[in-house]
Amino acid sequence: MYLLSVYVADINLFDYLFGAFFLFVLLFIVNYWYSQKIKIKGNQHYKFYRYNFYFHFVFASLYGIIYYFYYQGGDTMAYWHGAENLYNLLWYSPSDYLTEMLATPSKNSYLLRFNNETGYPPGWIYKDPNSFFISKILSVLMIFLSKSYIVLTLFLSFLVSIVSWKIYELVRTYKIGSDFWLAIAILFIPSVGFWCSGLSKDTIVFIALLFIVQGVFGLANNTIKNKKWMIIYILTAIWILNNTRTFMVFTVLGALFLGLSTRLIAKYKDSAILKNVIRFMIIGISSLTFILFLRFKGEELYQLATQYMTEAKVQQLDFATNQLYGEKRYQLDIEDYTPLGMLKVFPKAVF
Repeated sequence: MYLLSVYVADINLFDYLFGAFFLFVLLFIVNYWYSQKIKIKGNQHYKFYRYNFYFHFVFASLYGIIYYFYYQGGDTMAYWHGAENLYNLLWYSPSDYLTEMLATPSKNSYLLRFNNETGYPPGWIYKDPNSFFISKILSVLMIFLSKSYIVLTLFLSFLVSIVSWKIYELVRTYKIGSDFWLAIAILFIPSVGFWCSGLSKDTIVFIALLFIVQGVFGLANNTIKNKKWMIIYILTAIWILNNTRTFMVFTVLGALFLGLSTRLIAKYKDSAILKNVIRFMIIGISSLTFILFLRFKGEELYQLATQYMTEAKVQQLDFATNQLYGEKRYQLDIEDYTPLGMLKVFPKAVF
């Protein structure tokens, strides 16, 4: 059986002191890098560099504060506790830690490897391999950064600011808008700052996603010096996505394929014959890939879609009826929990 408890991260005086020191180190790095880059001619856009870090730091802090003091729990705390239990397992039994890191979570492993000394991971996180994978990543970071929830939050917000800046510089090379409006559109989106800067699955997914986009276009633009290492990094990011939110792998690869295809067609726009040949090749490759995907992954995709629809139904009904959430709630009036039914309420949900 799994333990069902409310988990809140342990934050003590050491966490606050070490967190303040770690923040000072990050601020030194950010400001030093800014001071070096802003001196270079043509780097005036670096005036947004520090603000980008401050933005993600503030929203990551708000995310942690709200879940620690107001909700006193939530997935963010559960991810941290799962990582803490894995970190304890590392020192209790390194071989069991390595086995757990490479294995798929199960009820047997839950009772076999964890005990009162290591603590037991939150049940609702452990039984979902994709969610517990976040705890696995965090446990590795704990080896280098300590178990501090504050330090881990600061480090993730720092990573998000780095990959966001890389995307900003990438889009800037296409000269589709002013530096200011590109910064607003890419760096300073409040909802993204809140949900994708703190200690959460969305943050890990966001980092991997942006890294893939930046890396692939960097290779295509021939701006990457060490291409072999970049390919390894991209494959690692794809592996992380596949173990956290599988559908995002197909989403980002499909989008990248279309983007690179458009780029290729534009390159040969002066040759109508060659341009049309490339178009037919792209359509053919896309069709063949889609057919093969349905052939080998169709059943798995159907089961995954059914699972997501079931989860959406349960969560919506819980949100509409659970008195613990207070009075501030909304009702989407979903009656048909199928892909078509979900599309019908999509405009209302977005609004």
